[in-house]
Amino acid sequence: MNYQEIAKSYNLDESISKILIKRGFNTRKKLNDFFSPSIDKLQSYNDIPNIENVIDLLKEHIEHGSIVIFCDFDCDGLTSAAILYKAVKKFDSRANIKILSGDRYRDEYGLSKKSVELIKKELKPSLVITLDCGISNQIEINELKDDNIEVIVIDHHKNDDLESLKILGDNFIDLKVKSGNYQFKEFSGGGITWRVGQALLKESFDEVLDLVTLSTVADVVPLVGENRYIVAAGLEKFCSGDINPGLDKLTSFLCQSPEAITASDLGYQIGPAINATGRLGSPEPVLDLLLYEERKPAQDLNQLAHQLISNNEKRKELTDRIMEIVDKKIKPELNVILVKGKILRGLVGLIAGKLSSKYNKPAIVIDSQTLKGSARSIEPFDIYANLKRCQQEGMLEETGGHKLAAGLKLKAGRFRDFFEKVNQLAEGIEYKRETYDLELDLDRVNSDLLDSLYRLAPFGHKNRHPVFLSKDVEIDNPNLIKERHLKFESNDIESIGFYMADKFERVKSGYADLLYQPEWTTFRNRTYINLIVKDIY
Repeated sequence: MNYQEIAKSYNLDESISKILIKRGFNTRKKLNDFFSPSIDKLQSYNDIPNIENVIDLLKEHIEHGSIVIFCDFDCDGLTSAAILYKAVKKFDSRANIKILSGDRYRDEYGLSKKSVELIKKELKPSLVITLDCGISNQIEINELKDDNIEVIVIDHHKNDDLESLKILGDNFIDLKVKSGNYQFKEFSGGGITWRVGQALLKESFDEVLDLVTLSTVADVVPLVGENRYIVAAGLEKFCSGDINPGLDKLTSFLCQSPEAITASDLGYQIGPAINATGRLGSPEPVLDLLLYEERKPAQDLNQLAHQLISNNEKRKELTDRIMEIVDKKIKPELNVILVKGKILRGLVGLIAGKLSSKYNKPAIVIDSQTLKGSARSIEPFDIYANLKRCQQEGMLEETGGHKLAAGLKLKAGRFRDFFEKVNQLAEGIEYKRETYDLELDLDRVNSDLLDSLYRLAPFGHKNRHPVFLSKDVEIDNPNLIKERHLKFESNDIESIGFYMADKFERVKSGYADLLYQPEWTTFRNRTYINLIVKDIY
């Protein structure tokens, strides 16, 4: 189908139909599937490899043993734990099941030796289930098994070392490792945990779709295929108001229009509020909020929600303060931005992401006290592969991650060597800049265009909110907010560029080329078009 046919058949603005074609939606079958997402289209959970074995083992320990869920400390891990806990208790309310969440300051990432010791000496279960982690923790799993504790791993991360997986036998579910006939492999930890819950209960288990949706959006997995079906259904649940009491309280405080909540609200408001608690300390208050009815904590929902929100505000203040300090020390001409200083361990990844985004090149941030750090990259520089090279040459104690994000621990006394090596590895690389979907006259940005544009929602990774380029745009009333963010009007449309204070002189000239995404914004009961500016030329 050409763009005119698509526009006519699906009642869309032609600009939006052009974007659909660019994204590969050029047949009626693909378009019908895209515009009619439904969880009824999910492949059967019975097709997931090892599902029968995992469910049999889980049932055995529900009936005759005790279970500890070990989960990662981020939003995906914590929602995964809440989902499985609810599934087990629904299957058998008498089940002996506890949750041990990972702790950034105890464990770093995954199942650590310290957590294993805690499980063996204090919790003493017959079964441990790792969620959103575990697939690369063969040493720790061995220790548990040596203590006659059985282990199930439910994860969504890669592990190419198939030999190391033999210890698990068929007691794991990870579609990135073993997918069999299951076609979709991009679930979040919460997504694959939900599918296990469905298999245990032999039902849709759709009462936790709000948790699954939050997990999917917050973990930035691709919002295509089965994830699109999940998030579309989950957002409907959010908008109905029939949601988890803790999430209901959190959205009432953080979202302008809880009855019209979007994936963006989950990704930029709710997810960060949950993640912040684990960044600054123990994530236990998050579990109290998500499992409020089951755990009956001393704090009420208002107190828990405010605690999470307060932690996130503190996290923002700390991040901004650190950014102001490190930004003054940056040498933008370097191939890789590398920062070492006294930085809270839970914030190194956020700082690296902000620096990478601002300077459009890889950024590595290391806490000088622990020598542990985080890296974020820009295509085409594979940060994980290059950090592995540094590790092989003796500069790093450890590293792990993927192409665009990784963690590391620097060897003492090797900072200068590491600094020189990563910049050498990035020599001559041209980094990809923010791209746009379509060039458009700004006069075309109106309510009809946005109504068509929002038909492509929910937006997220691999289905991003469309970005447009408009040239020679007239700029009015430019000013700075908190000396960091740039605000102005373009064609009488309010426009904001976050962390774009350095572009202030450029827009003062009165005209500029803008890269932006147009959005509906609701504030004080007024809904209007707003431009989120991505770049200014």
